[in-house]
Amino acid sequence: MDAVKTVDYKGYTIAVHQDTDATSPDDWGNEDLFLITTRNRYFEVQRKGFDLDDAASGVYKKDYHVIPLIAYCHSGVSLSLSSDRYPFNDQWDAGQIGFVLVKKRQGFRDINKAAESLVEEWNDYLSGNVYGYIVADADGEDTDMSCSGFYGDPDKYMIPEVKAEIDAVIKRDTERVITSAGDVPLEARA
Repeated sequence: MDAVKTVDYKGYTIAVHQDTDATSPDDWGNEDLFLITTRNRYFEVQRKGFDLDDAASGVYKKDYHVIPLIAYCHSGVSLSLSSDRYPFNDQWDAGQIGFVLVKKRQGFRDINKAAESLVEEWNDYLSGNVYGYIVADADGEDTDMSCSGFYGDPDKYMIPEVKAEIDAVIKRDTERVITSAGDVPLEARA
């Protein structure tokens, strides 16, 4: 698996790779926040027991906030909750493709923010913006530190998490060396 980026950190190398086996956000089984779409040539999201015509006519409004979902389909798919800006107001390549359903009384403080977050995850998934990492030690040997399924910019969430994991490994290994040498651990010296 080819790295799209490498980051050197405290003697370790973090190899970032695109997650080509990422799961669809629909596969996460969330019944409180999900989307449904029309059948089209780019992608389709259906939910058992939910129908687009029923969503459009207000059948689900008792239990769900039903928010129109706009898609721009041109050399890929991009989703939005608003058609106010280009390209989502393009008369040929954009239009309503479905709905985001947000369950009422589930503790969502900001319904629109929850829906936007879901749309952002879907955009990351549809554009291949999902990543994983493998950490190698100073000798270039892969460690047991690896994971995939990080949606979005790897520098925003994934890399800081990996660096924290490396810091924890370094701290643990340092404490083992000090303890195995018969010395008193640093935190016990105060």
